[in-house]
Amino acid sequence: MNSKKESVPWLDNFSLSLDRCIGCGEGLIVMSLMVAIGLTIFLETIWILWAPHGCTQARFSEALKTLNDNWKVGLIILIPLFFRAIRAFLERVEEFGGMKAPHKVKTSDPKKEETEEIEEKKQKE
Repeated sequence: MNSKKESVPWLDNFSLSLDRCIGCGEGLIVMSLMVAIGLTIFLETIWILWAPHGCTQARFSEALKTLNDNWKVGLIILIPLFFRAIRAFLERVEEFGGMKAPHKVKTSDPKKEETEEIEEKKQKE
């Protein structure tokens, strides 16, 4: 086993760290939204069902009117839920369209760099 680690540019480390942070953040946001939406639905249902005998229909129509007036909030909530999927789709479109520049990781081993350069020249020929 090699005890030597290959050097990785700081940008690659930052990119990996950012992906991990985004993944954790997305998970927390999704879980928080699930709890908040579930709790809201539960409390609204209790509020409607335990109304006095004549107020049930009025409370139900008030709840529906509130949902109708604030539907745009639902769209704002969907953005963080689908951020990673949209980002992955756009990255695939960039690769397919040839807009993404090839990313080459540099190593500290000069012999390895020479062999990679020779292999690249062979592939071009």
